[in-house]
Amino acid sequence: MKRASVYVFKTYYLVHSQSTTTTGFGVASEPYIKMDKDVAMEELANKVIIAMNCSKVNVAESTDHSMESFLKAIDLKRHEDLYLQSIHCMIYEKDNKFIFIPSINGGIKGGFRYLPKQKIEISSGATIDVISDALEKTLSLCE
Repeated sequence: MKRASVYVFKTYYLVHSQSTTTTGFGVASEPYIKMDKDVAMEELANKVIIAMNCSKVNVAESTDHSMESFLKAIDLKRHEDLYLQSIHCMIYEKDNKFIFIPSINGGIKGGFRYLPKQKIEISSGATIDVISDALEKTLSLCE
């Protein structure tokens, strides 16, 4: 399954792949793409597609998937920094659809809690304009 995540921080976006381990656990994976907040939504959507196409399945468990390695890859010093003034959504492809799921930021103790009832589904063959509209709408649903 192709998956990606988008984080929105105060001054930038962060997009990355989500891969699946041999035991089915989802893990953050390369590429880690940082973009200024003034970027056009279409450009951000293009990076989401790139990240989704880089997601993998059956990633070896021996690979370092620790929070520390993730934070280092995205230039954050502490786990708490991931939740400071940020929102997050997940995008995945299933049955020829892109599914966008917003989340609520529960902070360090609650993590990002997904809101599957507010998901947005579009065709995986949609134009970049439709994809960027779905992404923008999903991000507006995040808290």
